[in-house]
Parts: sequence; structure tokens; C-alpha cells
Amino acid sequence: MRTTAPAADPAGYAQLFVSAWLRSNAAEATSAQTRRAQSLAPDSQLPNPVAGAHTTPQSVTAVRSTQRGDGAWSVTVAGPSEAVPSVGLIGCSVMAFLVTPQRGR
Repeated sequence: MRTTAPAADPAGYAQLFVSAWLRSNAAEATSAQTRRAQSLAPDSQLPNPVAGAHTTPQSVTAVRSTQRGDGAWSVTVAGPSEAVPSVGLIGCSVMAFLVTPQRGR
């Protein structure tokens, strides 16, 4: 007999967080995307974009969710990235992010 309900798949939450995080900026604490990223994961470090760096994907998608043995989830979120000729990337490439809980949480 199961006494607790299984944890729900957090793929949508992870997708929303990565989307907001990619559009946030550590130097712009009052921007909507920065506030959203911090509200979803208060202890996460925000990006500090470099001038001339590649742009943020238009959208990201949760592509895989895995529940670990301890009950915690890991979610892979990915989105298209523009070409970066200076490092040999031509055409469309993909940016992927693994979202996992912090230890002790």
C-alpha cells in the first residue's frame, strides 16, 4: 500500500525556469525575467552576459525528465542556439541545460 503520492514531473517548472534564467541578467535585478528566475529558484546564480555573446533561444523545451532513486527529479531543457562561427559552429546548434535540485533540498 502506497502512503504518499508520487512526486509530479516538474518538466514544465524547469522549462519556465530555464526560459526566465536565460533572459535574466545579474546586473538587472529589477527586470521581470530576473525576478521570475529568482522567484522560481532563489539560490540560483544569475547569468552575467558578455557583450557580443550569442543570443537567447526564442524558446526552450523540456526534452527529458528522470526521477532518481531518492525521489528527486532531473530535467533536461533544450533550445536552438544561433551559429557561433568564431568557435566553428555553423548552422543551428542546440543549447541544453540539466536542471536538478540542490543537495539538501
